[in-house]
Amino acid sequence: MTHWQDSTGPFQLPTGWHEVAVRDFCALASLPTPTREGAASVFAGRPIQVNALVADALAFLNTTPPTEGGLPYPANLGTESFLQVERIRAAVTSGPLATWLPSVYGLLVARQNSLRPAEGFRPAVAAQQAAHAEADTVARIYPAVAHCVAELERLSVRYAELGQECVCDACTAAKQAGLQPLEALSYFNTLDALAQRLGCTVEAVGQMPYDTVAMMLLRAQRQHQLQARIHQNGKTV
Repeated sequence: MTHWQDSTGPFQLPTGWHEVAVRDFCALASLPTPTREGAASVFAGRPIQVNALVADALAFLNTTPPTEGGLPYPANLGTESFLQVERIRAAVTSGPLATWLPSVYGLLVARQNSLRPAEGFRPAVAAQQAAHAEADTVARIYPAVAHCVAELERLSVRYAELGQECVCDACTAAKQAGLQPLEALSYFNTLDALAQRLGCTVEAVGQMPYDTVAMMLLRAQRQHQLQARIHQNGKTV
């Protein structure tokens, strides 16, 4: 950190992303119009008049946060629980990065950082990790979140078939009646349907690895589509 003085008193400014707290990074991202004055004021905790020297000191803001290094995090999001991934997906699509960065970090590392990882994902641990992340630095937290977003996109591409709308007679009729076809079932209905099929609880399905649940959904969807085609072909004979 560098130390400064103005007419109001002393203040400090970071020299790089390794000294920027996540909460301050989110505050910067939330500024209506990003300016050096706005950034300096966020870091100092009070209004700051920016001169050329202060502006130069904050030149690192022209760079992007690091995407390598930082704290350890799960490499493969598909091995984390279905519950985790769906909560991450909901958070990432809920608004701009500044509103979800700490919570997504907490969700990503919750199971790994739990005292008992084998017990599965626990929302309370995710909330604790998110709170810790706000006070940590961007250089330690941002790489995990950037990786998480990339992994979420990879899973979306890998299982894109799950998002395809079924146009069989039954699903079309269900849609016209205001009902949701199989592949468009809400998150909890999806878990409930799998739990009934597997003879276990909804919570147990939610704790299964995302890849496992997604593959079961794919098989169910393909079986449904195959049966629909057989039924349709039978009607046209």
